[in-house]
Amino acid sequence: MAESLNHITYVKRIVEYAKDIPSAFIPSCLLADLPDFPERPIATLDGYIPDVLYNDSHTIIIGEAKTIRDVENDHTERQINSYIDEVRCHKGTRHIVICSNALSFSHIKNMIVRKKMRENISDISFHILDNIYKVAVI
Repeated sequence: MAESLNHITYVKRIVEYAKDIPSAFIPSCLLADLPDFPERPIATLDGYIPDVLYNDSHTIIIGEAKTIRDVENDHTERQINSYIDEVRCHKGTRHIVICSNALSFSHIKNMIVRKKMRENISDISFHILDNIYKVAVI
């Protein structure tokens, strides 16, 4: 279960954003770590449990909410790597959504841009959100 009000806010933001990604959104395919969701996301191949998971036959979305103190550390790097491996098992369009506060937005965006360039990750769309209105698709 989400551990803070900020974290819950970020997870809710991801849920609302993720509904607009698939061309034909199927509500029953959306799982989230929120009190009003009947099912929580399942673990990835490496055992990490994302905050949001959407998976239909055409689209996979993994969403992760990050509080300001949890943006850049080894755990987050391992999580993102695990999510990359997980979405690559899907044959449809692949998306990873990361949401944090407005102060962390540019930092996360730059971190993902560098990662995509360094590791040649062109088969996955990364969506960086802040808790207010900013969105960057990389």
